[in-house]
Amino acid sequence: MVNAIMTQVAANKVIETFNNGKNIAVERYKKTPPKVRNYVIGGFAAILSFFIARHFYKKWRKTKALKELGNSEVTQQATALYSAFNPSGFSWLKAFDTTNTAAIMNVAAGIKDYESVAKIYKKIYNSELTIDLQNELSQTEYQSFLDILNKAKSGQITQQKMNENETPTSSLMRVRVIASEVKMYKDPYWAGTPFAHFKTAPYEAILYGYTTGKIKNIGTFLKYNMLEVKMIVGVTNKVFDYKLAYVENEKVELIDQNAPYEKSKFFIIQKAEW
Repeated sequence: MVNAIMTQVAANKVIETFNNGKNIAVERYKKTPPKVRNYVIGGFAAILSFFIARHFYKKWRKTKALKELGNSEVTQQATALYSAFNPSGFSWLKAFDTTNTAAIMNVAAGIKDYESVAKIYKKIYNSELTIDLQNELSQTEYQSFLDILNKAKSGQITQQKMNENETPTSSLMRVRVIASEVKMYKDPYWAGTPFAHFKTAPYEAILYGYTTGKIKNIGTFLKYNMLEVKMIVGVTNKVFDYKLAYVENEKVELIDQNAPYEKSKFFIIQKAEW
């Protein structure tokens, strides 16, 4: 009974404080000279109009540039990179968006003429591609981008198709962790759910197996782009099997399966751990 009374008193006190604050604000507003109020309202309207006008100008500029350039491969690469920088699609959120690093690396694997892509990117978005890449990626990620770019240019790797439920037509690729860690799930539906993962791979670990290239946009609470990986399980016993695991696509990158790597980097799963 006492607790109920104290709770009611506290609630009344909060309501009283809120009402007092509201009344003070109303009184101050009334005391503000009409000329000042008009300046404030006009200032907000001008700022809002500026952002709306800028939005439509950028949209018009992009549409005009795309119409002139056509749907060439380099144009698609330029727009794909910008989409990876700005997944939400709202340019004013670009600075706050989570960068889709895996998508950037996948695009890099198909670029043969970076200079042309950069020129088209500049024409469409009026921004420097190299500077945007350096701003969006960490130093390690940017170096990985350059490495993939150089290999793609020399023909050492080919771009993977990464659409949902689509198997790559080119050679299979290994998967390397580019985030501080990546959680592995047996079922992509449980992505993001605490304690639902069965293993955690650390930064720069190479998952012992290869990606099928399939991506599932799925999750219990939020949607995640989950990359399907065919893991080799039980390799140390010389009797091994393949098991499907799922990791967040944005936290890994694709690397050449046939290139030599340090054995210590491989992330191996034993049958008992599965």
